Amino acid sequence: MSIIKNSKDIAITPERRDLLSVAEAALSAIDTETVLRKRLLVTDGVLKIDGHEFVLANYRNIYIVGVGKVSCKAAQVLEDILDGHVRAGAVVGLAPAMCQVVDTYTGTHPMPSHQNYTATRHIEEIAHQATEDDLVVAIISGGGSALLCGTMSECEQGQKLYTAFLQSGGTIEELNTVRKHISRVKGGGLAAALYPATVVGLIFSDVPGGDAAAVASGPTYFDKTTVTDAQQVITKYRLGNFTLNETPKQPEFFAKVHNFVVVSNQVALDAAAAAAMELGYRPQILGNNCYYTHEEVRALVAAHTSPGTCVLFGGETKLTIPDGCKGRGGRNDALALAMASILSPGQTFLSLASDGRDNTEAAGALSDGHTMAQAQALRLKLEDYTTCQNSYPFFEATGGHMVTGLLDSNVSDLVLWLNAKTTPKGHAITSVTGRAIKDSRGKATILVTVVVGEHVGNFSVPSGASTGSREVVALPAEEALKQLMEVVAPALVGHEVSDQAGIDALLHKLDGTKSFSRIGGNTALGVSVAALRAAAASRNQEPWQYIETLFREQPQAEAPRLFINMINGGAHAPYGSFIQEHQIIPETTDVALALGVAEAVWEKLTIAIEEAYTTGNRSVGDEGGHAIRVTDPLVSFSYLRDAIAQSDVDVPISLGTDIAASAVYEVASGKYHCGTEHRTAAEQLVWYESLHNTFEELRYVEDPFDESDMVSFARYQKAHQDIVTIGDDLTTTNESSVRKAVRARAISGLIIKPNQIGTITDTLATMRRAYQAKVKCIVSHRSGETMDDFIADLAYGTKCYGLKAGAPTMPERRVKYERLLTIVKKGE
Repeated sequence: MSIIKNSKDIAITPERRDLLSVAEAALSAIDTETVLRKRLLVTDGVLKIDGHEFVLANYRNIYIVGVGKVSCKAAQVLEDILDGHVRAGAVVGLAPAMCQVVDTYTGTHPMPSHQNYTATRHIEEIAHQATEDDLVVAIISGGGSALLCGTMSECEQGQKLYTAFLQSGGTIEELNTVRKHISRVKGGGLAAALYPATVVGLIFSDVPGGDAAAVASGPTYFDKTTVTDAQQVITKYRLGNFTLNETPKQPEFFAKVHNFVVVSNQVALDAAAAAAMELGYRPQILGNNCYYTHEEVRALVAAHTSPGTCVLFGGETKLTIPDGCKGRGGRNDALALAMASILSPGQTFLSLASDGRDNTEAAGALSDGHTMAQAQALRLKLEDYTTCQNSYPFFEATGGHMVTGLLDSNVSDLVLWLNAKTTPKGHAITSVTGRAIKDSRGKATILVTVVVGEHVGNFSVPSGASTGSREVVALPAEEALKQLMEVVAPALVGHEVSDQAGIDALLHKLDGTKSFSRIGGNTALGVSVAALRAAAASRNQEPWQYIETLFREQPQAEAPRLFINMINGGAHAPYGSFIQEHQIIPETTDVALALGVAEAVWEKLTIAIEEAYTTGNRSVGDEGGHAIRVTDPLVSFSYLRDAIAQSDVDVPISLGTDIAASAVYEVASGKYHCGTEHRTAAEQLVWYESLHNTFEELRYVEDPFDESDMVSFARYQKAHQDIVTIGDDLTTTNESSVRKAVRARAISGLIIKPNQIGTITDTLATMRRAYQAKVKCIVSHRSGETMDDFIADLAYGTKCYGLKAGAPTMPERRVKYERLLTIVKKGE
């Protein structure tokens, strides 16, 4: 399981994904349990660590004490490693963990409190129990300076010191110098309390550079500082008045103390460098003991811009909060914000707190050119956020917060940035433009163009008449074009066009809603498909070939079956039965043969309808099918049956239908208004039984019930297991909805309409879910179509079960079948 919880949301470029992978490797390397089980071994009753051996039988009692952010988790792991040898113990941390014999306490940080005092008193009690015949394992980790609090006076002074020091600009070493001299347990005080027992100190260093004696203000280390040193720090920064005491200086207190540094930021940096190298970058570690100002980091970033490099350092940046400011955020957010405006194209910057808490719910933040594009789109002014270091709201608005939750690990802050590898010339998006066009119903829609050097990708966006309530929002064409030019285009120019997932994730980020209500689902889809076509062109590939590289699932068919609409009704026709589509499906994956069959059936059907209906009683539906003035859908199915028989073809032909039941369902009455009849769901189920008995060749049924009635879908599917029950309004090409429908056993087929969900990445994710569940996918047109033939490439590139593109004669429908035929012929 990934440590970084929101990688998918913020990894909108290849560089972001790589940088987050590097950060993931760094955090994994300092995981508490992983480190302890690697470094500590018990073999034949002997505890071994870094070449030292402790024979457990030589000790009367073994105790565990601990302080710091990892102590509770570490105590839990140590109990398991020592396997029944531990007699008692007490530790205080931030994240509780259940132990068998060790008492665990949850304290407060960074401000000490009465909780910390209570826990420390118990730790001291355990320490005083230990004799020279005992072994004590002491867990010392970051955060211990606040958590270890021997008296209430120390707690109160610690609160005062932290508040005063926060705005001083001083170093952590200076802060800890004072902390040691207001305490009886820090600065070697715990070692003195444990004397004369043997002590194994396990140090989880959060101090830049790995100075183990500074971790938690060194409770098990001899302290070289003095009261005088502490007073000099207080005077230097005008911190106020404090009661100071000298730390233990007797050498015998430390004679039997063995301290081992098991974790440091160097461990994290080395792991990060190794991960970067594996991803093809040249890593460079600048240091592990870095206390830089924002200006100094800016200079470093500007000086390290070589393509294909990953630059890293560990430490804590200096941050001064001006008087009177009440900004929200931490050191890492503030640093990422300070870098945002100076990053060169291709640079991606990340600063994070290794314990997962940068003084907020976020571990830190990531910034790059997209951060500034989003800020510009949202009309955010950097100075409004940098003056008071109000960084958290900035990244909440623009995206880029890295979230891990509270982690046991804590090795100071980690700062890293990538310089993009050299990108092949012409693969960065040069421009994004759009214009208004008319769809097949004469309504305005948009055509989007993405240019990548000499390569161009276009997409004309269709629209639906019978739309599911969960479909993404399509904005009016004029508003969609405005969003395209003002919000989307500035953010996408310069983006690597082959990064389809990143482009689509950025579209989601720019919008910020689940339904694309801000920039429009039509805007998003226009960009997504146009970018895909431009990417394919830049690779000298056909779109379907490029889709193959994106999808890579086991094919459902050699080539899609054709779902061909012959008679329209419902919302797609000026008159006719309540059923929206009456289809034929030639049962063959030979596209040329299927199209020939469809033409033959269409010819016979047209003759029959023209003989039976005058011009005033017949018309053309939105999808090119015949519209006839009837109310009984059985009449339409009979015409299809007769036309199939008269066409005298050798290919088996099934019937299909789109009931589009949501369009005739009335919520108030709970009934389906089917012509002159009004039926409940149960009555509708009975009617379907009769329909199938009459037309045994009806093998494909789409949306037999309302989009909200999953139960009735499941009942229908159970009653007709030999029928492909297809979801459209029920599922709206939404992966989550498909998952629910599969779990409910409500569907065995699925309509795929990219403009229902808004991006190609989301469309393919839904199809992937369906393929894995053995649900047949039928890529579909919309009622308001254009002359664009992309869905043929999508159907063939994914090798889905079927393509549904309307009647075989109308030009905006025919072009899709012709495109599929061309693709297949080229493939042969």
